[in-house]
Amino acid sequence: MSISEEFIKAKGKPIIYNDKKLRMQAEFAFSDNQIEFKLEIMKTNSEMRQGLIVASEGDIIINNKTYSKIILWEDTAPKEVLLTVKSKDKRFSVYNVWQKEQRTEAWYNDSYMELLKKINNSYFFSCSDGKINSMEKTLDFKIEFENNNVKMIDF
Repeated sequence: MSISEEFIKAKGKPIIYNDKKLRMQAEFAFSDNQIEFKLEIMKTNSEMRQGLIVASEGDIIINNKTYSKIILWEDTAPKEVLLTVKSKDKRFSVYNVWQKEQRTEAWYNDSYMELLKKINNSYFFSCSDGKINSMEKTLDFKIEFENNNVKMIDF
């Protein structure tokens, strides 16, 4: 069974595939009404343009500009971005995207995210860009929080 078929069977929840815990997105919950964090795209390895979407039911603030969802592309975003999320449901999510033939794609074919490690308040992820039957990692990134009032939701 392919990664995408496993995600469909699990209704989008994390899966175990080839002894690795894979997910479609990383979702975080925080205890205050807002949270600040640093997001860093550490490495990309694909012929397709790679990026990350940060989404919330509230506001995402970067450089005094407010968004409900934003794409941070590997070639246009700063290497490290400081974000503030203000959300009534006290949650936000991050997932990988890529551009293929001028289309932005996500959650397609066999794309996934894997939490590689958590060190203190930093989460390190690796992602694939949806190539069928491929475990090739095409984007590595880190999310670093200033304090402990956040946790990754593991469904």
